[in-house]
Amino acid sequence: MRTQRITEKYICDRLIEMMEQVPFHKIKLVDFQKYCGISKSTFYIYFDSIYSVIQRVEDDVFNDLATLNEETPESTKASPLARGRKMKSYLRVFRILCDTDGDPAFQARLINHFKKQINLMLGVLPLNISEAENALIVEHIANGQVCMLKWWAFHEDEISLNNFISVYQDMIRGSIATVLNKFGIAPNNESTISR
Repeated sequence: MRTQRITEKYICDRLIEMMEQVPFHKIKLVDFQKYCGISKSTFYIYFDSIYSVIQRVEDDVFNDLATLNEETPESTKASPLARGRKMKSYLRVFRILCDTDGDPAFQARLINHFKKQINLMLGVLPLNISEAENALIVEHIANGQVCMLKWWAFHEDEISLNNFISVYQDMIRGSIATVLNKFGIAPNNESTISR
């Protein structure tokens, strides 16, 4: 039998694997350790609880996704296709974590991830709106993004990457155009809307 090198990534990958078979709230640490083939002491070298493992999985996803949106010169920002490929690489994780047996906090974290992006996008627009109106707009767009991503995670084989990106971008552009129209602002630069 080949010995698996135990790393944090190995433990995180096994949790995602196990969550495909067992609801997260039913996973006991002793069962997880057996599933991984590791002792209690080995587990505690890396993590202090099963919750810290799922937190690490989620943190790794969000840290990786954040690299797509780092402030870099416009010419080096990730293209929509590169962003789509990165999102597609996480569909299995999204599906598992967003499922009813996944981590209830993950979807809220995903919404917050998108809200930060949308706030940055809207921040460059000359909108004269109240905080409440801004919050409502951001919440609407972020929840729409999460709903589309969840749909894609559960129907991955039903739409191509390019078609999904096209629909996804149309949804975001449409939502932002609606906001601009509501406040009587004509977009003067298509790239402002397509970020």
